[in-house]
Amino acid sequence: MAISAAVTATSTITSTADIKFSLLRRRFLKMNPRTTYSGSETFDAETDSVKASQLLRQVASATDTSISEESDIDYKQPFVPNCTENSAVATATDWKTSQMVNTVKYYYLQQTGTDNLNLDIDAQSWNSNLNLSIRKWFFVDGIIGSTNTNAGASLDAPTSNLSIKISSTGAIFGKAGAAGQNGVDHSNGSGAGGDGGDALHWSDTSATNNYIILLNGSKLYAGGGGGGVGGSGGGGGRGGSGGINNIFCQFGPFATCGLDIGIGGPGGATRPGANGGQGAGYANQTPNLAGGPGGQVNGGGPYNGPRGNGGSGGPSGANTSGGPGGNFGQNGTSRTTTRGGTGSTGFGGRVDGSSTFCGGNGVPPPGFFFSCGGFGTSGSGGSAGGFGKAAGSGGSAIVRSSSPFPYTLIGDDTDTMKGPENIA
Repeated sequence: MAISAAVTATSTITSTADIKFSLLRRRFLKMNPRTTYSGSETFDAETDSVKASQLLRQVASATDTSISEESDIDYKQPFVPNCTENSAVATATDWKTSQMVNTVKYYYLQQTGTDNLNLDIDAQSWNSNLNLSIRKWFFVDGIIGSTNTNAGASLDAPTSNLSIKISSTGAIFGKAGAAGQNGVDHSNGSGAGGDGGDALHWSDTSATNNYIILLNGSKLYAGGGGGGVGGSGGGGGRGGSGGINNIFCQFGPFATCGLDIGIGGPGGATRPGANGGQGAGYANQTPNLAGGPGGQVNGGGPYNGPRGNGGSGGPSGANTSGGPGGNFGQNGTSRTTTRGGTGSTGFGGRVDGSSTFCGGNGVPPPGFFFSCGGFGTSGSGGSAGGFGKAAGSGGSAIVRSSSPFPYTLIGDDTDTMKGPENIA
């Protein structure tokens, strides 16, 4: 996390001996702001006269009009802004050149690095200037994001004359929607995908001349929703019982049948649907959105018996793939209409009889022929597969708390901004 120290564009007047009207004209009427945090101010041609009335501190700021590009903004207004550093400058009468010592024109802050989470913009070092008329910049040159339900960045204090400028290396990401996982409740239900998060919350409703400026290559991206769990495969049917009727000769021309039964094996257990894919977002910036593959089955168990030939259990039905996660600002894929396969019927038990001759008494061949039939049942049917789960919803690029826009958005297109603007 890195928020650079605040810097100001100063008047360069450090004592009354420095004061010249030509310098005041240069620093307050002709100065243009730097375009990057590490850049420098530029100056228009130093012509025209300057009057003391132009150097009064302007507490109220006129509302900018007809702004569609950054070049439409007259950043030089107000000439002498209201700010903590300029509090000694008169606003209407009794203006003196001595009041211009240590005055400032612009105020700059910068964010860099890759681990600013849930950044509160208004909590930074604005020196109580956030709602005053001085023109201020917050340069986003690193990555801001979120891994929880809060937005990647937020601004909820009264604010005026602020430009949030996101550069080609800068990004504000919402939370990536969690992948739907079996047995996990992401507040949408067990197995459902989690919701993607918002990139920026702007809660101030009393704003004037605020701008969100998206330069080429910048990213103001809402999080995508997580994909839902796929449909579970139904359990396989139990195998049928099977048995051998063994013959036991008795004294004389008699025999008995002794049945050995084997219990059928269990059916394959229900196969859970494959997990969904994670949505795009801060934790998934170069997104892999694929859900887990389906088609897996659980095999049936073998028969359970000492000598009897019970049938093996049937395999479970094939599960289905998890839903892909949603790309930035998009919903994940639901699997609520996708059902896993029905489990297979268990195998029947094998009928396995036996026969032999018992006794004698001269009956050729010697003895009496006895036969004991086997025993077997059919296997059970498998159960139906289950339906998949719902996906999570995508977040918003910007959420504001009022119908009137507290900012003007400049440079937004399908590359620099993903996800809707919504009212909370």
